[in-house]
Amino acid sequence: MEQKYTEFLLYTVVPVLLIFCAERGFVYYMRLTPERINWVRSKWWLRPNNISRSRYVMGIISVLLYAYVSQIFGLLWFSFWMITDLTDGTIAKFYDLDTETGREIDPLSDKLLYFPPFFYAAYIDLFPLLLPVVFFGIDFLGQFSRYFIREKAANLFGKTKTFMAVATLMAVYAGHSYGIMIGDDYIRIMLGGTIFLACCSFIFKLTPNYWYANILSILNLICGLLAMGVIFSNSKAIYALVLIFVGQFLDLFDGRAAEKWGSTPKGEVFDDLADGTSFGAAIAVVIMHEMGYSLWGVLAGLIYLGCAVFRLWRFIKDKKKAGIEKGVIVFNGMPTPAAALFACGAVLVIAHYQYSFYFMTPEALMFSVSLLSSFLMVSHIPYIHFGRMVLNKLPKMSQVFLYAVFIGIVGYNLNKPNSMLLINVTFFFAAVYVLCGISFSKLMFRK
Repeated sequence: MEQKYTEFLLYTVVPVLLIFCAERGFVYYMRLTPERINWVRSKWWLRPNNISRSRYVMGIISVLLYAYVSQIFGLLWFSFWMITDLTDGTIAKFYDLDTETGREIDPLSDKLLYFPPFFYAAYIDLFPLLLPVVFFGIDFLGQFSRYFIREKAANLFGKTKTFMAVATLMAVYAGHSYGIMIGDDYIRIMLGGTIFLACCSFIFKLTPNYWYANILSILNLICGLLAMGVIFSNSKAIYALVLIFVGQFLDLFDGRAAEKWGSTPKGEVFDDLADGTSFGAAIAVVIMHEMGYSLWGVLAGLIYLGCAVFRLWRFIKDKKKAGIEKGVIVFNGMPTPAAALFACGAVLVIAHYQYSFYFMTPEALMFSVSLLSSFLMVSHIPYIHFGRMVLNKLPKMSQVFLYAVFIGIVGYNLNKPNSMLLINVTFFFAAVYVLCGISFSKLMFRK
């Protein structure tokens, strides 16, 4: 088995990485001087629209190469043309060659590239035919809707969907070509996540822009209510954490959606209600549940909920007082989403492993963590906005990769609810943010 992984690494992973690095290096190098930019603009074969159109037949050619010439060469051919999806977008953006036509044909070329391999994989029984059929129907509904909407470019859901689709294909074909064992459950999770993203992309294309923020907030609210329902029904706490985690993902974008496209008069109400439910009430219920609804558990949960509500109220009050209309980049106290992940992750880790610390029982540790989270929320310690100060600084492809990993982890834990993967990852990154998210420049120079 080790030899198969080595072959996959040497004959597929390394060449694809080299192609990717060469493409990124070329595009960046040619941006450095006006002469090079003009050279790129003068070449018809580097025109973004021509690159996109050239992908129309490459999906079918990839399948033919895989089936009749060489499986490895077929994989590399498909990878090369998938990388060109980055090339045409970068050239259009940085070389002033963006067109309305390009925004329309680029997503179509992606679909024509990855759907032939999807259907061929179903033909050779690598996964059920129903899955790519459903994906095909939803994805092309989204493509067809472009003729009736003003916004032609792919949204973030669409870009992440494309990444997940390609990752699914590479996993399936790598397993088939090299004999690497990849469980059917994992393939279904990846393809299921791809279909989910295709649905989100389609729905948001049909939604008026000023309702984007409200939809995200309402979905966050629903996640919080469902998380509490999961706990009250005595289901596994991991399901509640998954819902809260999804709520975190939605909360990352509702504020920025409101800034970019506007919102309704009740937009802030939806946002506060959603945050208070998902990151306040739902976490309080998790704390009480994991502490067996004891007196100390109920007290810890109520204190946490009170601090979360106060934190949200203070944030709105301070923002209005300062006359800030858009989002902030430094919070006064740890934000409720981060406190929610830290408290929930810590409580679930302690409860699962039954950690104790000298004279402190697991229950005492959970109570202490809940109080620490509550204190950090209502404190005046400055914390950076993760989305604006960290996530926004990453390249777009890195963001898409992180979102895809997030969906993969969530899907894995939904399939294996006894796994501690999501809980451990959540607690680790939340603990890192507690320590490293402090804005020391604001702390040191505060007047």
